[in-house]
Amino acid sequence: METAPKKARQTFLINPDFQWAMIRWTLFISLFSSGIFYISTVIFFNDLQELGMHQKLPPDSPYFRFLSQENQRMNLIFGLTTIVSSALIVLFGIRFSHKIAGPIHRFRQYLTGTDPSSSKLPDLQFREDDFFQELATDFNSFKSKIQSQSQD
Repeated sequence: METAPKKARQTFLINPDFQWAMIRWTLFISLFSSGIFYISTVIFFNDLQELGMHQKLPPDSPYFRFLSQENQRMNLIFGLTTIVSSALIVLFGIRFSHKIAGPIHRFRQYLTGTDPSSSKLPDLQFREDDFFQELATDFNSFKSKIQSQSQD
């Protein structure tokens, strides 16, 4: 009975310093933006509450109950949006940063793991969905030029 070949284990983070820094900065920008919108909403509802007080509405008036309900609804929306967007930033940040860090990692592995004295160096290849495909293409062109000059 044959056993199925083991699937290669994927590395969670290829370049943790770069990838966590990228995620931290995007998360910071998202939370900062959410904070600005939250503060704007607080100011907006405070202004509406002051308007009701200037009109000498009683504290139990439908206007203040409505403001309270809408304020709670907005807080719930902001809270859920912040949690969901933060989770998405982390998940997609890891995936997106793999497409940047992966080619650099593969290029470094190629440079450190390839025997330069070999007569025919293999082509450098990146995953199909990685960024910087042109780096592999340009490097392979350069390598071919050097190899053809050394054969002359």
